[in-house]
Amino acid sequence: MTLSESTLQSNTQVITTRNENSVTDNLNYKPDSKCIRYFLNKITGVGTVIAGPVVILSITIVLESIQPGYDRIYDTISRLVWGQLGWLETGCFFLFALVLIALALNLNKLNISRRSLRFTVLMISLMSVGFVIIAIIPTNAPGEPVTLTVFTHRFLADLICFLFPVVCLSMARGLSGDPTSKRLRDFSLLTGGIGIVLSIAGMAIIVTETPWKGAIERIILVNGILWIEVVGIWLLSGNFLPQTANKNQNF
Repeated sequence: MTLSESTLQSNTQVITTRNENSVTDNLNYKPDSKCIRYFLNKITGVGTVIAGPVVILSITIVLESIQPGYDRIYDTISRLVWGQLGWLETGCFFLFALVLIALALNLNKLNISRRSLRFTVLMISLMSVGFVIIAIIPTNAPGEPVTLTVFTHRFLADLICFLFPVVCLSMARGLSGDPTSKRLRDFSLLTGGIGIVLSIAGMAIIVTETPWKGAIERIILVNGILWIEVVGIWLLSGNFLPQTANKNQNF
């Protein structure tokens, strides 16, 4: 009888200790670093570079279609934040920033010269920061005057349009020594040249106050998304000579 009571008491203490340890573990639980690293790798992977622009373009087209009186030729994309479900367009700006960060992090897989890679990544990072700021600071609502914040929003939007062809040309220059990336280099040169022409046209439209700002902005957006998609697909296909392999070959 005494032995049974002692055994029962011992088992009860073990169960109590396990429960206390379980509660302590739950209170002190921290996400596994491997899980966090896996999640970050997923959201900054090539899949985001490819799928992100498609989501952005799809949401923008839908929002343009449901806004009463919205004119794609005259109205800018930023005006969509003041319409129905405008928060989705704000989310698109944040998503575009994430796409650019993912693109910058994956460019090191290409055989780009180190100097051009650093400069290209810097310009892409500046564009990403610009998208974050214009998402936080929206343009003026219809009928409202232009304020300092609105001017900042417009300036950053124009700066992003200017930096894009710089990114394309810098990347094309960095790929000049890699024969396996000749097609990507030529496409970047073409896209960068078109970007310069579109930027000049956009400046002319702003100066002359021609009511085509919405149209030129959309053409610039499509040109940029097309380049990002091509680079993303190129990275996914692996149709290039990795930097390590190229260095070993040169050695």
